[in-house]
Amino acid sequence: MKVSIVKRVFAYGNKTEQEEITRFYGKEEVSKINLLHPELLTK
Repeated sequence: MKVSIVKRVFAYGNKTEQEEITRFYGKEEVSKINLLHPELLTK
């Protein structure tokens, strides 16, 4: 479920929401998910 939340926020959320998710789950965890799903970074 964590992966789907991070994917959705990085696909559709604004910068503030992305920063909030990064603070909540941690940079390392978010980076792992974004590395597995690089299409999320090209918003």
